[in-house]
Amino acid sequence: MHGKQKLHFVIMSADNAMKIYDEKGFKMELIKLEVKGLFGLLNYDIPLNNSDFTILTGPNGYGKTILLRVIRSILKNELEMFKTLKFESFTLLTDIAEIEIIKDFSKNNNESVYLKLSRDGTVHEESIAFPAEKIISAGKNKVTITTPKFSDNIFLKFLNENNDSLKVKTVNNENCYSQVLSDFFVKPEVTFIKAQRLENRESHNAVIDDYAGKLITLMEEANVESAKISQRLDTTFPSRLFDMIGNSQAPSSASIKDRLIGIQNKRKEYIKFGLIQSEEDNLPVTYGNFINGNEYLNVLKLYIDDGIEKLAPFESLYSKINLFSNLLKEKTLAFKKVVFSREEGFGFESNSGDDIGRNSLSSGEQNQVVMLFDLIFNSENYSVILIDEPEISLHVAWQKEFLNSLKKIQKINESSKYIIATHSTYVIDNKWELTYDLFEATKGIVK
Repeated sequence: MHGKQKLHFVIMSADNAMKIYDEKGFKMELIKLEVKGLFGLLNYDIPLNNSDFTILTGPNGYGKTILLRVIRSILKNELEMFKTLKFESFTLLTDIAEIEIIKDFSKNNNESVYLKLSRDGTVHEESIAFPAEKIISAGKNKVTITTPKFSDNIFLKFLNENNDSLKVKTVNNENCYSQVLSDFFVKPEVTFIKAQRLENRESHNAVIDDYAGKLITLMEEANVESAKISQRLDTTFPSRLFDMIGNSQAPSSASIKDRLIGIQNKRKEYIKFGLIQSEEDNLPVTYGNFINGNEYLNVLKLYIDDGIEKLAPFESLYSKINLFSNLLKEKTLAFKKVVFSREEGFGFESNSGDDIGRNSLSSGEQNQVVMLFDLIFNSENYSVILIDEPEISLHVAWQKEFLNSLKKIQKINESSKYIIATHSTYVIDNKWELTYDLFEATKGIVK
């Protein structure tokens, strides 16, 4: 094959294609991924709708991570990776559409992506450009930058050591995405949890510190929302109370006592995780014989109703923190526990109560903390979760619990699909019906 490579990105309406919406957002089912000619020799036909969990397994070099990246790139409409990857075609079948990317090796001097969308008998076509190529030169030096995201100034000192003039040539300014795909395809939430989870982010902080900071932000946002609700309810409390007394029958003393106990227990849990302060808006601890008259019962009912509404902004966050805490307790942390506060987000203590810095955890412990935080706090409802090699730095006992942990997380986040790439039979935990073995799929073909 000679000349420049051309990509064709084709989207065809599946027989049952439809967009599904509800009050929680966009939902989509992945059905199958077909792969032809990956690295010039690998062909796969991977079912994705047999379960909420699909496990890709196989030796190194068979494309497990690449396949996760392909799914992510298509769903997020970020097509840059297909420029340099060697393949013949990828076809992702969903209940919304069949999305096919074909690499065409032609003699055309322009490398382009052509998108075709067929739906309800109508065909839309679009030419997609790859990211801009900048050629920066100074004197005899020359550097080619294959992305427009980097500033020319980064290379200025290196290229201009001899006081030569800096020249910049920009071939194009297009980004590699599809406008037609964007118009047709409501972009689903996709979370990609990389194998190298402890790499520093742009903030130059340790990832575990970044995540503790994110939890602080989530706590602050919940408190701001609760404060807004409190202000509204407190302002209207007298008028609502008079309306209640005049228009409704007083609740029973027994039901009021039960609800007081319930809301107090809820507050204790929120206080334990640092979501609310213990001195704020405390409800009475004891209930004497004062709960008799209708006036008292009506006041307490409205007070409890308001208290529940004020706590509502913390409910989802509490569920996630509680799960995060419980999963870390099970088999993750040795001789230590996780603690929570509005000042630190989360931190760690020894069993004797001594503070342990987050970065003093072992790399294995940090890997587990970061991965669990990603799965619980950085994944949205009805999203596709791609997990690369979860077994890295994980003890065998925790690997065997991994799928069970995912099922608990799935209930909290209502995630729609998990696709996992792994070498570990312990992660699979005898759930072979969930696996697609890349080695077996190519056995007898790859020599």
